[in-house]
Amino acid sequence: MADWIVGLRKAAVESRPGARPDELSSVEQAIGLGLPPELRSLYEQMNGGSFEPDVAIYGLQRTMEAAGVLEETKVGLSGLPASGVWRFGLRGGGDHLFAAKRSAWPRKPENAALPGWFLQMRQDEWVFGRKNTDTGELELHRSLQALLWSLIPPVESEDFGENTYVKAMTAVQKALEALGEAGAALVGNQKRKAASKAKPKKRKATAKKKK
Repeated sequence: MADWIVGLRKAAVESRPGARPDELSSVEQAIGLGLPPELRSLYEQMNGGSFEPDVAIYGLQRTMEAAGVLEETKVGLSGLPASGVWRFGLRGGGDHLFAAKRSAWPRKPENAALPGWFLQMRQDEWVFGRKNTDTGELELHRSLQALLWSLIPPVESEDFGENTYVKAMTAVQKALEALGEAGAALVGNQKRKAASKAKPKKRKATAKKKK
């Protein structure tokens, strides 16, 4: 399981068990679109959940208590492309969370503070974001991890461990996202350095000097 999903599950106020492969395939077939790899990985581990402050990730299908990815995606949302989009969550009453293929936007999106990487993306890549239906504001992120950690505060009460590492590396990743491949290389170097420091160092045996 990805470290950031581990951290997300720890931050959840309430979450559901992961979806079965047949449930994921059924929703994909109903929409006629494959889930982005990051989003699919998340639903394999957690089929919806709620977080502070007032953030909800939908379950794959609607229940008596909550909206579902299938139904919300079918309805669509004004200001987003009509196809090539998944709607999977909500913050408050107006910020709708989505994933969309770069090819779904044939031109520059309106009302968006575009990061430098957006126009350089391949057409088959996925972009993640939130669309506010009250203000029309559109915010984009290059990864699902970056989007969710921008909305959900990290867990505060914990010992140093996997989630602390997730928070630290997420902050570094967000700062380097605009650098594209160079940023990704730097993040990889930081991870390798952190891993090497975590390994106990062997003490070198020293020979006693003869008098």
